Amino acid sequence: MLRLQSAPVYILIVTLTCNLLYRCLAADVVSYEELRKMVANGNIRLYDVREPEEVMLGKIPTSINIPLNQLKTSLLMDDEIFKKKYKSNKPQKWDTKIVFYCRSGKRSATALKTAKILDYLHARHYEGGYMEWEDCESARSH
Repeated sequence: MLRLQSAPVYILIVTLTCNLLYRCLAADVVSYEELRKMVANGNIRLYDVREPEEVMLGKIPTSINIPLNQLKTSLLMDDEIFKKKYKSNKPQKWDTKIVFYCRSGKRSATALKTAKILDYLHARHYEGGYMEWEDCESARSH
């Protein structure tokens, strides 16, 4: 009898946990439209985690290239060393405008996990990546 009475409570807890997890994960993702507005307003700290050879083929305006394999070291750097290397101020852990992107979203998701582990709790990633950006920008111009 105790099990039957506690089942609705268990279901409620599981449902609330899943909803909260979904909201947290969704909050970590930036859409094309949101990213476009942020870039246009200069209201973003955009990091491209692709390799330099990929960036040479095109990039999202205002982005700074920090290859994924250098991200952890870069986020742990002294502020002045970061500024000298990337010609930009190092993002702060409380910064709400940090967005990572890559070609298709896989590496940027990994970059996001790395940043979260390093306490950049408000960081996000552009799941569509440069491929989606390029397609959407091309469609806008036609």
